Amino acid sequence: MKRILIVVLLVLLPSVLFSNNKKSLEESENYQSDKNYNTPKSENNIIVYTTYKYNAIPDFMLKPFFDEFQSVNGHSFSIQTSFKTGNFAYTIDLDFMNLSAKDGYWAQKDKAPDYFILDTTYLNLGINFEWFFTLSPKLQMISSIGLGFGTFLGEMTKYKTAGISNDPTNSVYKKEDLKPPFFGHILIAMAAQYEVYKVKGKSPVYLRVNMGFKNSLFIGTSLGYQF
Repeated sequence: MKRILIVVLLVLLPSVLFSNNKKSLEESENYQSDKNYNTPKSENNIIVYTTYKYNAIPDFMLKPFFDEFQSVNGHSFSIQTSFKTGNFAYTIDLDFMNLSAKDGYWAQKDKAPDYFILDTTYLNLGINFEWFFTLSPKLQMISSIGLGFGTFLGEMTKYKTAGISNDPTNSVYKKEDLKPPFFGHILIAMAAQYEVYKVKGKSPVYLRVNMGFKNSLFIGTSLGYQF
């Protein structure tokens, strides 16, 4: 629990500091404007998104490597804090993801099958870099790349089959824990973002449709609020 609280603070703290800096900058610009200085208005914005994604490793991606396998899919929920300047943004992404397969046999090409329990629930923290392409006053396309790290909260267990029992979890089978303490990820994604509403006529609310790759293929949607 302490680990999760620390990660949440790491995500939210920069947005507070960035917001205070933005406020100071705006106050300075207002002061300069009063003194008849011709200073351009800052384009820095903070956008906070909540995101849902459906994740999957399609069977066609597994068939070249396995003679026997189980379908892999899952869901993820994330909070993203985006710091946008002009047409570029960097985003801190805290993601809780489950990517699981039915307990069953997996066999690599030309090898004997082994029994696996795969419940790869994990928490990861990443940084993404985004480029915005404006199609209309309310519609933008976004291209993203990113990287990060995470820790497993689920189970990855392999039972080495020996043809002795019909129960792979029987003690005569060799059990191997495959769960690593940490892992890395890369992100390649595209999104369409539409401004659906403005709060009090000035703070946009955005709806996004996302698709891409983050250790698996995904498609999802985001709701964002710009401060």
